[in-house]
Amino acid sequence: MNAMISGQAGVALLIDGMELSSLHADRMEEVVSRQPAEIPYLLGDARDLQFLEGVEVAEVGCRLDLATTQMDALHLALILLDPTLAEDTRRTAAEELEEVLVIPEVSGFVAAVLYAHPIPRDGDLIGAELSCTARTDRVRRFLQNLTGLQSTIAEVRMAWEQIPTAAFGTETDRACALSVAVREGLFRDLVRLRKEHASRAEFRRNHRGSDFSRVGNHGKILDAWLSYLSPDRGSRARQKPRARVIVHGQRQIGGWVREEDRRPGSRQRGPAKSRGPSED
Repeated sequence: MNAMISGQAGVALLIDGMELSSLHADRMEEVVSRQPAEIPYLLGDARDLQFLEGVEVAEVGCRLDLATTQMDALHLALILLDPTLAEDTRRTAAEELEEVLVIPEVSGFVAAVLYAHPIPRDGDLIGAELSCTARTDRVRRFLQNLTGLQSTIAEVRMAWEQIPTAAFGTETDRACALSVAVREGLFRDLVRLRKEHASRAEFRRNHRGSDFSRVGNHGKILDAWLSYLSPDRGSRARQKPRARVIVHGQRQIGGWVREEDRRPGSRQRGPAKSRGPSED
């Protein structure tokens, strides 16, 4: 059996020969028979699709639960960074985020997204940290690390933006490569590598078997990216990152988007909304 998973939509599509069915995060015990025409309504504009081959329903359920938890954690982080929300809402978000950041795959995912683009001006890191309490030390440390790495995050993102589009193929290929690079944690790991002055060879080895290795011209893209981070490139003119890290939702916070109706304490799932955010 093959499967396609979206944490944004909270849905997994199961493909077993000619049979199509779905599994939903809010009712894991039920497998629903589907028709191909229903797929767009189930997934909407979800951008986080994962493809699995040769899996059983139980494994798909575990992967869907993790993907959903990862997306919930990211939405909680965005709520925490939103200065327009009430203090108690942000504090509750910090408390809920504290509970799931203990899961390495969840904390790694949130870092993978937030390390891919510097926090925009309307993102409130100071207020987010002030919303932390004695019960949310893990979240506070995460925010402190994120704050301290902002200049490095900007350098890594600027280097990505300087890669010629020809290295990707087309602008669409570039956007797809960006999505995979964020999801696979390349930005996160390169930020940490640059901060710790670690080996670039190690960075390449760590991602040799990742989904990014399936991106067309991935070797040429990595070569260009790393070359723009070389010490002798430091004098190049800096430019504002043009692409945005996009997360499904309705309300946009700088380069990020979160679900407008997502509030701490809820785990509402359903088809991803059909209206997606615009990109530069």
